[in-house]
Amino acid sequence: MNLNFISPTKPLTMQTTHFLTTLFILSLSIVLNGQNPELSPQSIHSHNDYQKEEPFWNAFNHKVGIIEVDLYYHEGKVVVAHDPSELEKPISFEEKYLKPLKHLMKENNSYPYPDTALDLAVMFDIKNERNAVMDWILDVYEENPDVFDTRKPVKIVISGNRPEPDSWLYLPENVYIDGRLTDPIYASEQASLRDKVFIVSSSYRVIGNWNGIGECPPSEQEKIRKIVGRVHSAGLKLRFWGNRDTEAFWDLLLENGVDIIGTDDVERLVNYLGT
Repeated sequence: MNLNFISPTKPLTMQTTHFLTTLFILSLSIVLNGQNPELSPQSIHSHNDYQKEEPFWNAFNHKVGIIEVDLYYHEGKVVVAHDPSELEKPISFEEKYLKPLKHLMKENNSYPYPDTALDLAVMFDIKNERNAVMDWILDVYEENPDVFDTRKPVKIVISGNRPEPDSWLYLPENVYIDGRLTDPIYASEQASLRDKVFIVSSSYRVIGNWNGIGECPPSEQEKIRKIVGRVHSAGLKLRFWGNRDTEAFWDLLLENGVDIIGTDDVERLVNYLGT
């Protein structure tokens, strides 16, 4: 909103004063209701999406920006699972994610969402056998140019047991890395490596163990601000995992500049953001 029409050399009229008061109250209301106008469902990371009652579709219908899918190599196949306990009923990525994506992108003229301003990233969290799973991911990328082609807005992000940094620049153009605070990407001479980092993710345990109830200790808030500053100085976005799904915790992340919020309750977070 452009307020340049208000001259600093003239006294404010009653109408202008009323306008500014209304604007202030509206802004304060947004903050107090936990609604950050700079964040939208595109800033939501649907954590362990495949464990939801409606894998893919619940996240998609809420227009999230990142959908997380854990990958496990088992008996010569790559399946969607977090650990061996989930292998009795493995989920097929092709059935639950790839097939609906292909249908949607055909329907939406090569975009995942009808609104072409919206993007989508599929984050593959590699749980075991990194080389075998990476081969599978690259095959999926190459065999489905209608979804993951470099001209398409659907990106692949590698997390979990990731490739070594010296191999990142050899990844296909639309395949990215889920960065870490310990990665060699913050020095200016590593700018090219940074280009392959989609976001930087960290466990909240590096900050502390606040449970999302009451007020977060000031010492933890200061640590968050320092990490946010470091990540932002590299031109990257930050996400924590292990945060609680409470409004107090979401307030903490938003107030301290965290860019991406991971959640197991997409619908409640969308409502919280007020979008």
